[in-house]
Amino acid sequence: NKLEDIDTLLSPLINLKYLNISNNMFKIVPTLNNNIKLTYLDISHNYITFIPDYLCNLINLEYLNLSYNAISVIRNKLLSLFNITDCTQFISPLLLNRQCIPPLFSNLIHLQELNLSSNNIDFIPDFINNLYNLTTLNLSYNKIIIIPHNITLLNNLTHLNLSHNNISLLPTNMYNLSLNYL
Repeated sequence: NKLEDIDTLLSPLINLKYLNISNNMFKIVPTLNNNIKLTYLDISHNYITFIPDYLCNLINLEYLNLSYNAISVIRNKLLSLFNITDCTQFISPLLLNRQCIPPLFSNLIHLQELNLSSNNIDFIPDFINNLYNLTTLNLSYNKIIIIPHNITLLNNLTHLNLSHNNISLLPTNMYNLSLNYL
């Protein structure tokens, strides 16, 4: 498809639970403020360059696919959503102009599947362990160098795809994970 904007169409759909708008021409994530019942969101294969802060309002989200985009810009406004102790690991990479997963994901506690493959992410912040319901994490085809120790605290994680990165160091206790796929 060639959709670029569907905000006006989505706003009245307050009971929407499943949304697949992949393979379109979106440059920004559509505004989903009224769609808080959403559990499945696929925005892959678009032209998105940043993850907006309003995505953290989707507290019922279980599946999120942002793969095959151009995500590299993390807006500073995201930091205002969290107190300083929650994002100390995030501030330093921002100052170094590194590209990482924004802290808004730490609010998505129901999230079970997260696909951020084929973007420009090079850093995984420590708050990743807040996603304790996560079963599948796909970070393939990024620029990640180090996997944080906290990833081993994701007790429900069964599928972890880190292929096609620049990983030089894995946590020593990776064996604690009950992975079916690595």
